[in-house]
Amino acid sequence: MPTPSEPNPPPKRHWPLVLLKGCVTIVLCAVIIRQAEWDNVTEALSGARPILVGLVFMGMVLGVAISAVKWRILLAIHGIHVRFTTLNRYYFTSVFFNNFLPSTIGGDVYRVYKTMSKKTGRSRALVAVVTERVTGIWALVALGLAGGLMEHMNVPHPPHWLVPVIFLFGAATVLPAICIAMSKKLAAWCLAMPRLPKKIKNLLLLADDYRRAPGKTAQIIALSFFFHL
Repeated sequence: MPTPSEPNPPPKRHWPLVLLKGCVTIVLCAVIIRQAEWDNVTEALSGARPILVGLVFMGMVLGVAISAVKWRILLAIHGIHVRFTTLNRYYFTSVFFNNFLPSTIGGDVYRVYKTMSKKTGRSRALVAVVTERVTGIWALVALGLAGGLMEHMNVPHPPHWLVPVIFLFGAATVLPAICIAMSKKLAAWCLAMPRLPKKIKNLLLLADDYRRAPGKTAQIIALSFFFHL
């Protein structure tokens, strides 16, 4: 069985390009440092405990690592095989883009670009990134549902808006599982729609990959909950 290869083999280093990237990085960091409100930063750091700051930093690094593992499994489900170390590096870069550049989706576009290949096309890389995001939101909604139910059972007079919220969160929690179970029928139904664009049909067809890989899909769900917990 052939060993899976990277979607984009690492090219030879071109030092002028490396120097250009380094200069851009320095400029961006300088802009961030200049715009920071250092009085507030100094005040916050003076009252912070070093141990807690270290734990928060470790938690952030762990969160990126968990997300990279989850992303790697999703790519593998769609037939794209990339090393964890490579994806972890890409994810840190995307976090920088999402937090410090004007657009909050720039990092996701970067991740799609770095993992797409000529053989598999852009659809599989796009679906993997979108699913990585959506499953994280889904796990958060499911945890919100659990918290809402606990609140409703333990509080004598829960707020009037809690029941509708529980209903909506419950529907949002159950709906993805139903869609995965019916992915084959849904794909056939979508293919029968003449006006639906072909690119959207191709994206919907990829959802059937999760039904064919129940073990890896379960790992994705478990990692999503572990990330938020």
